[in-house]
Amino acid sequence: MFISCADAVVYIEFICFLLYKNKKSLLNKLCALAVAPFLIWSSAMIFFNAAEQARDAMLWLNVASFGWCSFPVFVLFFFLEFTGYAEISKKPLLCAACALSAVYCICLARLLHLDVECVAKFTFVRGNLSKRVFVIKNTDFYPCTFSETGQRPCSYL
Repeated sequence: MFISCADAVVYIEFICFLLYKNKKSLLNKLCALAVAPFLIWSSAMIFFNAAEQARDAMLWLNVASFGWCSFPVFVLFFFLEFTGYAEISKKPLLCAACALSAVYCICLARLLHLDVECVAKFTFVRGNLSKRVFVIKNTDFYPCTFSETGQRPCSYL
């Protein structure tokens, strides 16, 4: 959880730095937009790890999917501007294709998360029983089962 918090702080500082340096530059704006999905992803993982119920953990996992499903679109537009191919990014067909692919990926991630089960387990960590560990378990896509200790003895077929 500490790493996700540190990531979020670094992403916020980087976005603020980019916009502070030159607010009017399209390249800075696109770079800030390319970093924003990572901010959403890491921020959602903070709340995912801090969730007390499996239902809340699934909600934050779905919010995180906005980050990991939308970052390729913003990175593509940033690289097109950075490499001097900005005229390609102004074509409406490319914009529509990128937007539809991101929406499709988010919807697909949401549908796949319906088959994912978050399980709250209590483990001993340095003699403390109250440590919550959320384990993502998906038997349809990964032929792995989780033992009571949280270890993953996998049997790949």
